[in-house]
Amino acid sequence: MQKEDTIYSISLLNNLINKKITSHDEFRNVKIQGEITNLNRRYASGHLYFSLKDKRSEISCVMFKHARRNLKFKPENGIDVIIEGDVSFYKPRGNLQITVKNMEEAGLGELYVAYEELKGKLLKEGLFDLKKPLPKFPKKIGVLTSASGKAIKDIVGNIEKRWPAEILIWNTTVQGAKSTESITENLALANESDVDLIILGRGGGSAQDLWDFNKEEVVRAVANSKKPIITAIGHSTDKTLSDLASDKVAATPTKAAEIAVPNKMEINEKLRNFEIRLNDLMNSKLDNLTHRYNNFRNNNYLKNPLLKYKNKHETLNLLKANADKSMNQLITSNQMLLDGFRSSYLLNNPDVQMILPKVAIETNNDTTTYSLNDFTYSYTDDDNSTVTVLIEFEVDVTSQGIVQSELHYHTTQVRGEDRYEVDDLMTYNISYGTRTSSSTNTN
Repeated sequence: MQKEDTIYSISLLNNLINKKITSHDEFRNVKIQGEITNLNRRYASGHLYFSLKDKRSEISCVMFKHARRNLKFKPENGIDVIIEGDVSFYKPRGNLQITVKNMEEAGLGELYVAYEELKGKLLKEGLFDLKKPLPKFPKKIGVLTSASGKAIKDIVGNIEKRWPAEILIWNTTVQGAKSTESITENLALANESDVDLIILGRGGGSAQDLWDFNKEEVVRAVANSKKPIITAIGHSTDKTLSDLASDKVAATPTKAAEIAVPNKMEINEKLRNFEIRLNDLMNSKLDNLTHRYNNFRNNNYLKNPLLKYKNKHETLNLLKANADKSMNQLITSNQMLLDGFRSSYLLNNPDVQMILPKVAIETNNDTTTYSLNDFTYSYTDDDNSTVTVLIEFEVDVTSQGIVQSELHYHTTQVRGEDRYEVDDLMTYNISYGTRTSSSTNTN
């Protein structure tokens, strides 16, 4: 027997406990029935770590990889099982646990069944469908959690580090007999306040520890909140009905703070980038306007607006001189053609003079038209041949002295039994200074 004043080390005490447990046969090959909770498959070793619980207690369990190969089902949280194994004591951490050798499915646990029934009921009601948007830049945030827990430090610390928002804390019981009432009452108070956003959270725990967040009163209070709610209940592996009813789920209380507010350093960096881009745009615009201003300032036409018209005036004078020169040339050419026309044989022949009174004269605007249609005369030449001439002509004379004329005459000469015909068309287009003539001879 140890003396009363003996002081044990932790290692010595754990060795004594382990020796007591392993020396008693009643702790070997024990069979236990309970509900699986806190199941963790993340270990690379392939071992299973979980807890078994009933309505009042729970105990840690480990099932090593070699024993796991004999399983005939896939273990899941909420499944009621019967295990067989040895009670053991993990000395490095001082944990009592069961090393599981065999495990059989006994059925769904009572809590899991209640969870699924309520979940199905609320799904049919559409309670999980409507989600309220979170404010981008909240000014005031309400936090519902235990004032003495680690979660409050994580939430408040990260919000203060990231964004200058005012924080209102409602000390909330998140586990135990009074937690349901505390959660619902504080949610009602937060909704009556002027907060922009509510964070409802707590640290990790077993399924039993988190069970109040699966109760219908709490779930409905979360879903019916007028303020948007972020839930951060337990760890990323935990999923409560309150998480389904909230507007946003965070894996941890720290993550909830990151979701709730932006990072002021990132915002400042964005603002600096916007400022740089705005300055670049303004400088570019200013350079462009300066360049255009200099171009306008150095423009000779803007310096002396009459210069542009002076150049046009010089061009106009040059065109006028060329036009006058061309007009004089045309008038001279047309005068020559007209003189030739007047001196032609037919018009100066005495026998032709009698047709002139029959010429029709018509004036239209600035043009006078002289025309003669279907005039015929005959004469006998020196060879005693009878000559018959059919004359048609039209002459247009404008007030500017421009002449356009067309003379058509058909000559028939008969000498004995011989007949000779000439069809001649002479066209004078004085406005272009050209003359065209065509003749057709028929024997």
